[in-house]
Amino acid sequence: MKILNKIIAPVLSFIEYGKQLNRKKLKIYREAKRAFFLKTVNFLLRNRKGYITPTKENTKSVAIVMINCGLGDAIVTSGMIKVFRDHGIKVNIIGDKRNVAIFKNLVKVDKFYSETELMFKFWVRFDATMSFFIGHHRNAIACMKAKLRSGCMIGYSSPYPELFDYNFTFTGHEHFSLMCERVLKEVFPFLEYEKYSYAINLEKACLESAHRFLEKEHIAENSKIIVINQKASDKLRSLSDETMKKLVSELSAANKYEIVLLNISDSDLYKNINHVHINDLKSFSEVVALISFSSFLITTDTSFVHVGNALDIDAIGIYNNRGEGCFCNNIVWGPNYKKALQIFSTENVGTGNGDDLRKIDYSIIHNAIKSKCLL
Repeated sequence: MKILNKIIAPVLSFIEYGKQLNRKKLKIYREAKRAFFLKTVNFLLRNRKGYITPTKENTKSVAIVMINCGLGDAIVTSGMIKVFRDHGIKVNIIGDKRNVAIFKNLVKVDKFYSETELMFKFWVRFDATMSFFIGHHRNAIACMKAKLRSGCMIGYSSPYPELFDYNFTFTGHEHFSLMCERVLKEVFPFLEYEKYSYAINLEKACLESAHRFLEKEHIAENSKIIVINQKASDKLRSLSDETMKKLVSELSAANKYEIVLLNISDSDLYKNINHVHINDLKSFSEVVALISFSSFLITTDTSFVHVGNALDIDAIGIYNNRGEGCFCNNIVWGPNYKKALQIFSTENVGTGNGDDLRKIDYSIIHNAIKSKCLL
């Protein structure tokens, strides 16, 4: 055993040394990349003479940089977009091509630019540009391109403060909508609005698709419809088939609801359960239209939680305590409206990925649906 330890110990030491060396190399690489990026920024912006403070008279067009952002980000930001557009200010989005449909159908804006597209449109100008999505290098590059054509740059806790004229501090313990409100109040105080609220657009074609689905499933218009979403963007934030079957069976037994299931793993599990319907609508906008016909929503995906907020639908949002350091996903992307009940897993592993919702104690969900008078 001692001989084995003598052989293994140097090998383990060598492996650990390799790991430390690799970490040092990565650190040097990141610092070099950051230094090069900032030198490029300073060179390109060498002739920029300060920034222009936004006023009612000089703010006609704004841009929001949304690189590497998802559906939930777009929906929560829609409240800000609505305020700008209500005051006749054109809103431009600089984002990933995959998100074009979101801003064409669901969250209305005036213009969408991909990173590449913006690069070659030298004549495009913005009176102000905002970026709330910190840390992503592609986001920073897009901000640099925007700054070349923008009168004012607004950011949130950016690791590249040189890019911004206003760089607000993000605590990680405030709802994302509050970040948007803070910018509206402090940078655009001349824009009046009663209440920050999400604004999603339900296209006529999407509503018709949802209505056809309900007709096909023989669901009457006056039915109480419960929509249940099983999966989120990763396995840890998805319910197990066992948990789903318990939930669906319990609600079906009440004999009061038509239950529509989204993003399920195995449709065969529900063949013998009454009042259950499997969604076959393909686009997110069509699914949102379907949810607009529902009375209640149960979901693990925060995108659908924000849809519930926008439509003011009773909901239960199931969260898995994601977050490291100062960032708390339960707060930043919480439901943020009175009709929603937010429930949590209980492991509290304290990582960026959070607890595994496939292992959630079903009694937590049972007590939630009971408190919402669904049983």
